[in-house]
Amino acid sequence: VDPLYVFEAGGEDPDEPILNLSHIAIISDLVAAVQGLHEQNVTQLDEITSLRQELDEMKEKVDQLIAN
Repeated sequence: VDPLYVFEAGGEDPDEPILNLSHIAIISDLVAAVQGLHEQNVTQLDEITSLRQELDEMKEKVDQLIAN
């Protein structure tokens, strides 16, 4: 059996593969794209968290100025 093919469990048929190498390559590309998007989202979330912290600090300074 050609290892480049993935077959149904219990029904290995080299003439009718479920997935061939081109399908596996497409799936691999999609997985890489999703991982890239996830990394971007994590980076953006970190940036948002940092900006929120800065905003909170600015609000505290404004509140202190108003109180004085």
